[in-house]
Parts: sequence; C-alpha cells; structure tokens
Amino acid sequence: MKQDLTARQREVLATIIRYRDDWGYPPTVRELAQILGISSPRGATKHLEVLERKGWIRRTPGISRGIEVMEPPFPSSADKLSSTDLPILGTVPAGPLDLAVEDMDGVMTVDATIGKKGDFLLRVRGESMTGDHIKPGDLALIRPQATARNGDLVVAMVDNEATMKRYRRTKNTVVLEPSNPSYSPIEITKDNSDMRIIGKVKAVIRLMDQEPVGEPRAGSWGELKP
Repeated sequence: MKQDLTARQREVLATIIRYRDDWGYPPTVRELAQILGISSPRGATKHLEVLERKGWIRRTPGISRGIEVMEPPFPSSADKLSSTDLPILGTVPAGPLDLAVEDMDGVMTVDATIGKKGDFLLRVRGESMTGDHIKPGDLALIRPQATARNGDLVVAMVDNEATMKRYRRTKNTVVLEPSNPSYSPIEITKDNSDMRIIGKVKAVIRLMDQEPVGEPRAGSWGELKP
C-alpha cells in the first residue's frame, strides 16, 4: 500500500518519471540532485529512501540507474502529483523567448507529469505534420532546448519563421522533415539558411470544440506553421 507524499516528495517522483519518459531510463542519483537543485547526491538519496519506504519506487543496489517507479504511479486521487500552469503564447517576436504577459494568449493547467515550469504551448497552423496526427488548432507543448537528436519533433526558427518538423542531421546538412507527403522537406546548409532549434515537442493537446483556425500572420510564435 502506497503512503501519501509531501509536495516535495511528489516533485521528486515527478522528476524521476519525467526524466525516464524523456530519455528511456531513470536518472542517476547525481543527475537527480542536479535537476532538483540539491547540493549533494546524499540529499537526493534521502528522498529516494523515503519514496522507496512509502512504496512509490524500488531501487536495485549497485546499479547507477537502478530506480524503478512502481506502476501504476497514481492509484488514487490523493496520490496525484501537482499540476502546472503553462502559458499559451500569442505573438512573440523572433529572437530569445520572452514569456511576458502581453505575449500570452491564455494559460492551461496540465498535470505535472506532462509539463513542467518553463514549458509553453503553441497553437498549430498548417497541415505538414498530419502524418503524426497533428492538425491545425492543436496545442503543441514545447520544452525549450537548443539541441535535438535525429527523429525528434522540434520547433525551429528558419530565416526568422517558426516551423514544426522532424529533425534529421547528416554530416553537412540538417533536414526538417514533414510527415505529410504533400509538403517538401526543408534542407539547411551553412550557406543557404539561418536555423536554430527553439524546443522539442513533448505533447499535443486537442480541444474537440475549438474554433476553426484562420490564416496565420507571419512572424508570430502563436501562429506556428508546421
């Protein structure tokens, strides 16, 4: 029987789950301490000891990533993790992200296992990613980062325009691939384009009763064109 967790213990558990879901394996104790802002691995170990004693995780001695979350993680409403308010960005200038109030188009509350502080939502426009079941009007949950691995679904700025595509890199070329065959890939070399990654798409949220999406205006983060 799992025991109730404090807010801090729920945060630690959510961090472990999020790391596992992002990378496919749990964090080391040292990585967990760094993410949580704990000064020493021993502090993170104490949290793990409590989570294990309360029945939420199981640890394998002698293995650096030997943390196993006991599924299902949230068997009752009393055990749910905290939620996070994420901004839905309206018009944002091309350049460094600035989550100023005037740039927001609302806020959505999501479970902490889905989004975390610093993430944001963009409204999708265009149909180039329909092969990934991403449609105009969907909300894409973006985790800011400047790098990507092959196959990641990313938001990138290409010549000051935002786009959502699959990231592929060869020795000399970056290719941003659509999943709709009606659209062509965007090939980027050092000579022909200015490209930078803004973030990775972590989830897509669809509101079934949403209003139709109109024509986009160029240069707006809130009008992402996949």
